Amino acid sequence: MTLSRREFTALVSASAVRLSSQNIEDERVSTESVGAMLDAQGGRGLFADSEWLELLRHAIELNAQTRASLRRYALSADAEPTITFVRY
Repeated sequence: MTLSRREFTALVSASAVRLSSQNIEDERVSTESVGAMLDAQGGRGLFADSEWLELLRHAIELNAQTRASLRRYALSADAEPTITFVRY
């Protein structure tokens, strides 16, 4: 199997993001995980500054905690959806 540079980069980036997202599962996010996700998408840009990187890390951590809280919420299988989309 021969990979082009673009395909190889996409494969490595996807792997880095997956590894980083596994680290987020425990609701604690390290600066290294955030850095890996930023590097995987192409660069840190504004978040090269440690102050901005810490703000982003905190925001991702809050998002992971909210996600975990929603996943822990018990919902019966026969519950009606709150919103129903109808095509017109």
